[in-house]
Amino acid sequence: MITINLMTKRLRAYLSTRRWQRAHPEAMSAAKRKWEAAHPANPEQIAFRDALRRCTNPNVDNYKDYGGRGIKFLFTSFEQFFAEIGPRPEGMTLDRIDNDGNYEPGNVRWATRSQQRQNQRLAA
Repeated sequence: MITINLMTKRLRAYLSTRRWQRAHPEAMSAAKRKWEAAHPANPEQIAFRDALRRCTNPNVDNYKDYGGRGIKFLFTSFEQFFAEIGPRPEGMTLDRIDNDGNYEPGNVRWATRSQQRQNQRLAA
């Protein structure tokens, strides 16, 4: 009896959700876009999202090393970012050529961990 009642509750919840989704397609589109932005599908989108967060979100752990010291994220869209840097080669991560410069066209590249270690600033 408990199992049937639980299944009935779940079915009602599912059906009401589906009805709401059909009745509000614009909200579902916005929700889908928001979810996709938070859950990128490829490594280039992840690099874009993470760099943007490091520069703009004070709640991110390493904000103090990026946005907190004036590094800005100046790409206006993922498309602009991807056109500048292209697909990520295996084993490489996003790097700024001038470590004190912004994330902007002409100052980003895909680099190995070794290249990044050579390009890091010295701790004060």
